[in-house]
Amino acid sequence: MIGSVAEKIPFIALSLVSSVLTILSQKAGNAILSMEEIPLSVRVLAASKSLIGYIWKMIFPLNLVPFYPYPKDVSLFSVGYLFAALVVIGITVISFVAARKQKLWLSVWSYYVVTLIPVLGIIQVGSQAMADRYSYLPGIGPSLAAVWRPRGSSKN
Repeated sequence: MIGSVAEKIPFIALSLVSSVLTILSQKAGNAILSMEEIPLSVRVLAASKSLIGYIWKMIFPLNLVPFYPYPKDVSLFSVGYLFAALVVIGITVISFVAARKQKLWLSVWSYYVVTLIPVLGIIQVGSQAMADRYSYLPGIGPSLAAVWRPRGSSKN
């Protein structure tokens, strides 16, 4: 186990360096919006709706567009944002509970969330809420989980 974690350290380090350089370059270009402009609570609610939106677009890839403008009316009292937050919390809790017996679900959910973090808007760069072009790599995890069968359960 320690060996499998240690072999990933160079990749994590390179990812962190890339992330820091990206944030610094975006900040130099005045593309990063401040917390005063969009508070963290609003960013988290919008991110939860985007997480669910990306899942929806992965299952039903209809009406894809290159740019989804950042919403102006983000509120916990909005049914869409409250529902999205509850679904994200529910999936997270279910993934942790299911991980006791089968780590696949927590791995898939973690992979999905982590690969979308750069475009979820927690660090808001620009004025987009979502971008379909960034959803292909995150879709790999749920796609593999959809076709996964445990060992010894082949249906031939």
